[in-house]
Amino acid sequence: MEKRLAQVISVIFHPLLFPVYGFLLLFNIESYLTFQLVFKAKMILLLMIFSSTVVIPLIMFTIFKRRYLITDFFMNTREERVYPYLTLTIIYFLQYFLISKTGLQPVFSFFLLTATLISLVVFFINLRWKISVHAVGMGSLTALVIGLSYKLQTDLHLLVALMILCSGMVGFARLKTNSHKPSEIYSGYLVGVMIFTIMFLIF
Repeated sequence: MEKRLAQVISVIFHPLLFPVYGFLLLFNIESYLTFQLVFKAKMILLLMIFSSTVVIPLIMFTIFKRRYLITDFFMNTREERVYPYLTLTIIYFLQYFLISKTGLQPVFSFFLLTATLISLVVFFINLRWKISVHAVGMGSLTALVIGLSYKLQTDLHLLVALMILCSGMVGFARLKTNSHKPSEIYSGYLVGVMIFTIMFLIF
């Protein structure tokens, strides 16, 4: 039962979905970010993000699977993550470039630029050592909420607590499915938090 729950959590918080979750957070935090776009514009932008960061990678990963470059979409070995990570880095950068040209609030392109940087860092780390990308994603979202709380001077303590709770659930799931060691989860979470924090300090 616990292993089945862990598998469900791993799917719900699959790394491909983190850009979508990030934009959903940006759209729903009560600030000028929320009111800049009408509902229809938010849906169009969200659909664009979903198509480029979820649908297109899934198509590419399917091709990789058919060519025996990966065994499944969870890619549990370090070696089979090389091409997918590189693919995601390129896709995130192209999406950042497009969003930066739209005239939207800089925070949207900032998020995608940071996602690009994180993906690139994870790519290079993976050449030597395996870390949990699920944990990287949760660390990124947690740092995003904390950073926005500071930048916007908005009380987001409950949302931060929810992110930490979800992070714990994801960590449990990755351990329960024997996908990662504790050190790989902790280091992944730290990578996500640190890079987002540094980017917030710079920008």
